[in-house]
Amino acid sequence: MAWVRFPDGSRRKVERIERVDAERDLQKLLAQRAQGNGSAPASRLRLATFNDVLDAWVAAGCPKAAVSRNSRRARTKSASTIATIGYLFDGHVRPSIGGLRVDRTGTERVERAFRKMADAGYATSTIDHTWTYLNQACLYALRLGTIRTNPAADVLLPEARPARTRKSFTIDEVVTLLRVAIPRDRRPALWVTGLMCGLRPGELVGLRWPHVDIDSAEPAITVAERVSEIGGRYLGQAEPKTPRKGAIGLHPLVVAALRLIDGYERPERPFVPIEPRAATGHGATEAPRGILYHRYTIGDDGLLTDGVIVPPTSQNQRSIEEDLARFVQARLDMDDDALQWACEQAIRNYDPCISCATHFIDLTIERT
Repeated sequence: MAWVRFPDGSRRKVERIERVDAERDLQKLLAQRAQGNGSAPASRLRLATFNDVLDAWVAAGCPKAAVSRNSRRARTKSASTIATIGYLFDGHVRPSIGGLRVDRTGTERVERAFRKMADAGYATSTIDHTWTYLNQACLYALRLGTIRTNPAADVLLPEARPARTRKSFTIDEVVTLLRVAIPRDRRPALWVTGLMCGLRPGELVGLRWPHVDIDSAEPAITVAERVSEIGGRYLGQAEPKTPRKGAIGLHPLVVAALRLIDGYERPERPFVPIEPRAATGHGATEAPRGILYHRYTIGDDGLLTDGVIVPPTSQNQRSIEEDLARFVQARLDMDDDALQWACEQAIRNYDPCISCATHFIDLTIERT
């Protein structure tokens, strides 16, 4: 660090990480003073922070800012990729180094942010992607002249973690899916197609009939597009992330499921109209915590005139109170908070839902 004082008493500081940058700025100020200017030049612009650099790059659409080993072509990133970049920056870069001045930050300080990610157990791919996007943002700022150095360029990332073992369905699991789980879902053809063809979720829900052939001698589907969404919001159809060569042949089970959908005709209305009349109906439903009994009465106009609901809680009320009295007597040596907690556990043995449905206990203890 060095200071250059001007004839009017003002001074300017020179401070850079790299010696060559500091010498360049120092010589520039000395040349300005030698020209006979009585006062120092106007203060330079505020040094950009990492947050400034990230904001500018994201606002520009995260463009490619430098030639890479594989390509020197410009490339536009998709909306979902930009959303992912924002997630990585907000979660890992901004909290660690976002407020630091880029030109005053060394490589080791940036490395510390990535070591923190590794210590937190993040996957090697997540760390690599975070560094890639941070480096691209800094390269973009260098190109614009916003910063003079890129402390991310020479970062040494933490040691790679061992790759996770990929798991596949066993034969028994597939049989359970086909015979039990899938038939119970309201979209069986969707799951059968995904299971038998190995489609990504976006490719599966983005599949449209023009790309499905179930009438030829060799039924097949062509993965030509996928669904694009951000935060659960549908943005439209997009090209697949990974182009596939050729069509995917369909198993007869998939063809049968797709034929059911293709031949489905939507009814005029989703319900059968019923003329109301005065009547009383009742029912009983068995649940793990007991029997739910309910009875309703309606008039000729279809409006409810009477209703009775008897949940398991009210049926078990007497047993709960009797068991709770014996439960407390055997635990009077516990302090009040511990005793209340134990009583709540005892009540939940009868009714696991009651603790979320209401403030069900107010324990008052009178000790003598």
